[in-house]
Amino acid sequence: MATSCLLFVLAALVSVSLANPAAPRTVAMEPSETIEVKPVNFTLYYESLCPDCQDFISSQLGPTWTKVKDTKLMTVTLLPFGNAREKQSGSQWKFECQHGPNECWGNILETCLIHYYPDTTQQLNIIECIEEDFVLTMAEDWEDSLRKCSSHSDGVDVEKIVTCTKGPEGNKLEHIVASRTATHDYVPWPLIDGKLNKDALDNLLKEVCMAYKGTPPSVCHETM
Repeated sequence: MATSCLLFVLAALVSVSLANPAAPRTVAMEPSETIEVKPVNFTLYYESLCPDCQDFISSQLGPTWTKVKDTKLMTVTLLPFGNAREKQSGSQWKFECQHGPNECWGNILETCLIHYYPDTTQQLNIIECIEEDFVLTMAEDWEDSLRKCSSHSDGVDVEKIVTCTKGPEGNKLEHIVASRTATHDYVPWPLIDGKLNKDALDNLLKEVCMAYKGTPPSVCHETM
């Protein structure tokens, strides 16, 4: 039916043109399709007891997300493994972390939290709090840090996260995070759409706004 209608219109236009050569031609334009612009993906390689990572999360990532969370400017992927190493031992993985065993526990804790609570705002609210607490306690009691920080966020099942951290599930999830952590030179290692962006360490919002392919939201104007 659509083809027949098109042929009929073309025939009518040809007839008008022949009858009156001076008549202007009219070309029907199809409505332009709306192209969906994808948000910028920000990925962070980090580790739980790295001072520079803690500083970046509290001074750059947390504040940036607070400003853009109600827009579609960016998504956040957190990978807490950093400079750790892993080696398989039977059905489990043994992790060796840059800042010692406590950091390994902190990494697994945050991995379990990210797995069970995918909402970025909830993740960052708790992880930012945990990181600040780790600065003071060196993650000597990561379970206490989790309990204190989870009290600021509704709906977090602390026991589920503790069980995950201590058990085979957390071990497996941390291995997955390790496999997603590509070669890097240091942490924090910021990736914007899969590519290292060193400038994001000092001005994350500006770099994300520059990488966005669509019309930037008003929050980006302050970075220009």
